[in-house]
Amino acid sequence: MSCEMIHFMKKVLPVPEIKEQRGASNDVLLGECKVSSKQELEDTVNRMKMYNEAYRFDNYEPQLSKDELTLSDKMNDSRMAINAVIKNDVDARKYPPANPFYAVKQYIDDQSKLISGEYINLKDTFEKMPKGGNLHIHSSATYNMEKFLDDLDNAFPGEIYALENDYNTTSGSYLRGTLFRFNKATLKKSIPSVFVSLTSILGSAEAKRKLVQLYTLADNSDYYIDHIGYIWGGFNDIFSRVGMILNIREVFKLYYTEAFKLLIKDNLDYCELRCGIADTLYDDHNFVVNGEASPKPNMNEDDPEFIKILKDSYVKAASTAGEDGFQLKLILTANRGKEKIPSAIKKMELTKKWMDNKDINKNPLLLKGIADTDSSFIIGYDLVSEEDVGSTTKEFVDALYDAGKEALLNEVPMYLHDGESNRFDDDNLYTAYLVGTERIGHGLNLYRYKYLQDMVKQNQNTLEVCPISNQVLRYIADIRIHPIYGYLNSGLNCVICSDDPQIFCNDGLTYDFWEAYTGSDMDLRAVKKLIKNSYIYSGMSEAEKNIMLANWEKKWDSFIKGFIFTR
Repeated sequence: MSCEMIHFMKKVLPVPEIKEQRGASNDVLLGECKVSSKQELEDTVNRMKMYNEAYRFDNYEPQLSKDELTLSDKMNDSRMAINAVIKNDVDARKYPPANPFYAVKQYIDDQSKLISGEYINLKDTFEKMPKGGNLHIHSSATYNMEKFLDDLDNAFPGEIYALENDYNTTSGSYLRGTLFRFNKATLKKSIPSVFVSLTSILGSAEAKRKLVQLYTLADNSDYYIDHIGYIWGGFNDIFSRVGMILNIREVFKLYYTEAFKLLIKDNLDYCELRCGIADTLYDDHNFVVNGEASPKPNMNEDDPEFIKILKDSYVKAASTAGEDGFQLKLILTANRGKEKIPSAIKKMELTKKWMDNKDINKNPLLLKGIADTDSSFIIGYDLVSEEDVGSTTKEFVDALYDAGKEALLNEVPMYLHDGESNRFDDDNLYTAYLVGTERIGHGLNLYRYKYLQDMVKQNQNTLEVCPISNQVLRYIADIRIHPIYGYLNSGLNCVICSDDPQIFCNDGLTYDFWEAYTGSDMDLRAVKKLIKNSYIYSGMSEAEKNIMLANWEKKWDSFIKGFIFTR
């Protein structure tokens, strides 16, 4: 093998040995069968399976304890019973991994609709399980829409209105269902009848359902989702709607406080939020009906208000966690749209500026025994939005070089969304790897690139896998053929994440773990490793990781003991 090495940016790549393909006459796998009896065939298959186990990502994990094995076996019994459903033509439509999440969520919520008998309830088990951290979850899609509407009406009674139809005015064009807050002075005047009080909407179950439907991809009544030809179009419309109400600073704080509480409720103790830079916050939307222009960005770059509010929300939510608390960190993001590269570069510069500022980047809730210097609040940067129509990662990197700002590639850790594509010509993962992305967001199409996959494994890059998101956004139809299983069996590190739970209605990580587990042959040992990966490959300092892992081990032991005690 050649000792030549290729040096480029942050990575050192060994040149692979090129092997000549053998002809059919020399290929031992072609021609006569290599086994001579049924027993030899069975023995050889079992031996090959054993060899395959050596590649698994959890190969070096400790064996399960007796009590853990008991739980693992019980979970597998439930999984096997659920998997048998697929063999019935009628019941197959209920089988979650093979059907869209929005069509089968009810069967995950109520296992008795799938199987009967003395089986452990998988959703209940995953809910109670301490699941570590969510390393891939987006701002503006972090909470639960039904809960959010109720919270808005309770916190701002009579002040929140929704559009009955699309609406154009001086300040802009707004989609049906967009939410607004008007102050009492404006409400004393006559506002256009196209604005409907949220209080009145929530008074009707059907009106509320239709409003929630506009903010989610979870209700296919009247074939609403099926009729969306371009799923990313419907997906982006949701962000346009919710973004308007989240510009209200009081709503912004309410939203994230409750969103973080919801993560805590699902037994998560860590979160890395992919967070857009909120450069325009205000108190009401009076300008929309007063014939005024939209407010201009008002963020003080030396003291960004949205970060202060997020810290307040984080502290308030963490007070509801147990004694080990809850930790939050931010990965700041920019849109990868082709016309938005200059803005993306500016936001990367802001990320560096704020990471370098010890006050802005201070974690307000330090773990016991951790110094300020061992903890950050902002840990990196990412490019988001639809990969297939946006700038390639290489175009963004090229633009940094053209602007003379390539130093940012070494100064700001990146957690790049790449490989979220089914296109055969999408090769963003090459650039993401070479510029040293800390983790890979999605990495769905990594299976196309064998050499790159080997390098990702060798360098211990971790894939952030979002099973339900990948299915609902139509990258995969069936969870059972998600590439994560090939990645795990090849020894690649992965973590399970939710992506946009407000839109998909997959609160916390319970549903994604349920789908990933039920659609595979992984056991509890593999589940444990996936959870531990969320600490090991997080953006925390090594000192923080050690403390969080130690705390998690105690919670895991309590979870196992609780199962054994109550069974």
